[in-house]
Amino acid sequence: MKKRIAIILSVVFIFTVFTGSVAYAANGNNSSSTTSNGMKTRSQYIEEIKPLVNEIVANKEQIKSLTRELNTVRQQAQVCIENYKEDIDSVTEEQIQEMQRIMSQIKECNTTLKNSNASMEKNRQNLRTMKQNKNYEAIKTAYKNIISIQEQRIERIQKLIELNKEILDI
Repeated sequence: MKKRIAIILSVVFIFTVFTGSVAYAANGNNSSSTTSNGMKTRSQYIEEIKPLVNEIVANKEQIKSLTRELNTVRQQAQVCIENYKEDIDSVTEEQIQEMQRIMSQIKECNTTLKNSNASMEKNRQNLRTMKQNKNYEAIKTAYKNIISIQEQRIERIQKLIELNKEILDI
């Protein structure tokens, strides 16, 4: 819940910071697309960053949806495992080996997901620092890194859903 609030607040903060008006006094021309030394303007960076923020929000919603699905399938798999434990005599050696293989893959995916939390937090901290320093190129890079981590998380959650469904099929 705290993570959700923090993400929502950071998105709101980003839009608040980046939607302010910018006044340039370069030769009295406020409508120029670059500054006098050829650098991009703040508003140009904001326009480049907006799609990244939108993608982060969309990925976050997809992760929430997949997590709900995973929780449902995981509960069903746990019931299935409990049923196997109760009727252990009817379980074949092949089924046990298959279950062990799937469980080891699930543990691996869970470890990867846990490790991605640390990477995500590191990138969020970098993003805050870059915003304070108004380093727009670094901000774009941080957003792209966050998107990359989110995409990896989406893949891992989908893999976990598949693995739990395999347990149901044993």
